[in-house]
Amino acid sequence: MKRIKFLLKGSEEEERWLNDYSRQGWELSNVGKYSYGFKKKENARNVNTNYPLNMNNSASERIRLIQEYQIKNPPINVQYYFTTDKEKANSKNKEDIILSSKIATNMREKMVKLQLSWAILGVLLLMVMMLILTFSGAASQSSIGVLGALLSNPVFWVLFLIWLVGLTFILKASGYYKRIDEKYRLLTKDFSGSVLDIKFVTITSSDKNLNMDLVKDLGNWQLVSQKNGDFQYAVRTLISDNEIKQRVQTEVPDVKSVEFVKPVGFLWIP
Repeated sequence: MKRIKFLLKGSEEEERWLNDYSRQGWELSNVGKYSYGFKKKENARNVNTNYPLNMNNSASERIRLIQEYQIKNPPINVQYYFTTDKEKANSKNKEDIILSSKIATNMREKMVKLQLSWAILGVLLLMVMMLILTFSGAASQSSIGVLGALLSNPVFWVLFLIWLVGLTFILKASGYYKRIDEKYRLLTKDFSGSVLDIKFVTITSSDKNLNMDLVKDLGNWQLVSQKNGDFQYAVRTLISDNEIKQRVQTEVPDVKSVEFVKPVGFLWIP
């Protein structure tokens, strides 16, 4: 049995998904880029994943390497293995989370480039079809010109449907990797090079100089304006409004209130 699934190689989500199948009697047999092979087995063994290269193949039923999958960029190997040894079936540690975060960031960047390439391909195909219809004389025979000939051409609709299916596939993968990238960035508190949401925050304080370095792990803070104890900041972050508000009020001295506002032109609207 084959299943296509967008999952981060070596992540907790992937491991959990594979073991859900194990509980249903489907044992992992091989791993591809986006596909997973399973075979029916009455007592399917649990699967663990491992980033470091310290799990050797073994004839033991307690530890058996299924496959080693190589990720080219970043250059990381992921090992899939069966084990009934609880000492080997460790949960993901801090280093694993950092590696998962790097893979997620790279996959998200790949999806962004793929979306752009696919859009350009669609435009090029449209232009080529229009040129073919024009020079073949099919467009000149139509009373509504090239557009009418294009819309009445069955080849165009076949290519358009193929392109649309591909776009749907790419957008679905992009959405998954976007969410998983944000999740790991929140876990690692590493927002460098990320596409971050901009939140506009007004902090009221009796202190003339707020020390926002105390909460710099929440995101990238930029002071926009300051007047009569009100500090307007633009903060690039993935963290929720409630967590930002709670952390700022708790950790930055002399803060009276934290309000999130929406910019409309040069106006600030609470």
